[in-house]
Amino acid sequence: MRAIRESFDVVVLGAGTAGAAAAAFLSEAGLRAALLDTRPLDQAGACWVNAVPYWFYDAAGLDRPVSPEDVAPPDGALRMLPVSGGKGFEIRPAPAPTVDMALLVRRLHRRAVASGVHCFAPVRDLVAELEGPRPVAVTGIHEPGDAAPRRFRLDARLFVDATGWTGFLRGLVPTLRRDCPVPTGRDLCAALQEDCELADPEGAQAFLAARDMRPGDVAGWVGVRGGFSTRMVHVHGDLAHAGLLIGVSGDGRNGTAAALMARLKADHPFVGRGIRGGGGMIPVRRPFDRLVAPGVALVGDAACQVFPGHASGVGMGLVAARMLADAVASGDDPGAIEALWGYAARFQRTHGPILGAFDVFRRMAWDMPESDVQALTDCGFVGPGMTQVALSQRLGPVPLGELISIARGALRRPDLAARMALIGPRMAAVAAAYKAYPADPDPGMLARWSRALGTAAGVTPDVREGDA
Repeated sequence: MRAIRESFDVVVLGAGTAGAAAAAFLSEAGLRAALLDTRPLDQAGACWVNAVPYWFYDAAGLDRPVSPEDVAPPDGALRMLPVSGGKGFEIRPAPAPTVDMALLVRRLHRRAVASGVHCFAPVRDLVAELEGPRPVAVTGIHEPGDAAPRRFRLDARLFVDATGWTGFLRGLVPTLRRDCPVPTGRDLCAALQEDCELADPEGAQAFLAARDMRPGDVAGWVGVRGGFSTRMVHVHGDLAHAGLLIGVSGDGRNGTAAALMARLKADHPFVGRGIRGGGGMIPVRRPFDRLVAPGVALVGDAACQVFPGHASGVGMGLVAARMLADAVASGDDPGAIEALWGYAARFQRTHGPILGAFDVFRRMAWDMPESDVQALTDCGFVGPGMTQVALSQRLGPVPLGELISIARGALRRPDLAARMALIGPRMAAVAAAYKAYPADPDPGMLARWSRALGTAAGVTPDVREGDA
C-alpha cells in the first residue's frame, strides 16, 4: 500500500460544520491546513435541518443562507403550546431560519477546498502520535473513491478536534482527557429530526387554524415527558411539507427519541412520507472549562459549545471556528498555548455567560416532573421574552409585561416561584464568573476559576487545584 507523509500547520479532525469552518478560516488566514473525516466528504456532518440565527453567520464571516439551503426564512411565527391544550404564546417572526445542514456543510467544504485545504476522507485506523503531552502527527489509511487506499502520516503544529461529543483527540491528550469528562446520560440530548411530505394539506390547515397559526409557523411543546423533552411541528408555507423535531434527555428517563417521534406522527396524521432527516446525541452541559492544550483546540460539540436549553450547537461552533482562526493566525506557532488561550478566553468570556447560565436552568428543569415543566410556560414563568433569548442565544431584557405575568404565576404556583427565585441569582453568578475567565494559561488560575464556577453553578469543577 502506498504511503505518504505531509506536514501542515494545522490538521482538523471532523468535517462537520465546526470542523469544515475551522479548516476554511485557518487556511484563509494563511495556514496550510488538512481536513479529515471518517466518512466520505459528501456524507460528513449533519444531514437534517436546524434553526440557526442569522447573527451567527455574520459573526463567523459567512454569507447568510439562501434558498435552497435556507429551507424556511424566519417570516413565520413560533408558537409555544401547552401540552394540556390551549393557544400558548407566539414569537413573530421566529428567531431563526430553518437551514438544510447538509447544504451548509457542503458550502463550507467548497470554501475550504477553494482556500487550499487538503481533504482526506474517508479515513480509517486513525491514530494520534504524541511527544510528551502534545500531539505531533496523525496516521491512518485514506480510502479515496477514485484511487487505491494509501497510508498517511500528517505532521502538524496544531490539531483541532471537531469530532463531536465523544471527542477522539480530546480523549487521547492527557490534559484534556483529565479535565474534559465525557458527557453522559443527563448531559446528553437525544435529538431526531425529519422532513416529511404532507399527506393531508387540509388536515394541516385545520391544525394551524385551531391554534391561530398560519402556514410557515412552527408549533412547539416543552415538558412533553417531563424534564428535558420537547417536540416541534413546522408546517411549511407551501402546504406540501412539514418538519418534525424531537429532543429528549439522553439518559432514557423520559423515553427514546424514536418512540417520541412515532407518537408525534401518530398525533398528527396529516404528516406523510419522510423525505430526509437524521439524529444523534448532542451534549447539553456547559462548555468544558478547558478548551485548549499545547498543540490542540476543541471546537463545536467536542468542546460542548452547545446551547443547553435546546441543544443547538451549529452557530456556536461556527463562531468558535472563527475565534480560533483569529487567535492563532498571527503567531509563529499556531499550536502555542499562549495563542490558543486567546481563543479559549475570548469564547468563554463572550459566549460562556449565556451557555453557563442556561445550563443552570436546564439542570433545574431536568429533574422536574411533567406537570411542573409545563407549568413554567402555562403560568408565565417562561414567556416570549425568555424564549426569544434562548432561541436567539443572546442575552436581552425581559419585557415589563412578562415580568407582570411572572408575578401572576407566582400567585398560582408559589412553589415554582420559590425555585425560580433561587435559580435566578445562580444563573447571574455563573454568567459573571464566565466574564472573569483567566486571560492567561496559568494552571493554578484555571483551577481556581473552575472551582469558583463550580460553586456558583452547583456542579463539580472540571479542573482541580494542583493540576498542571
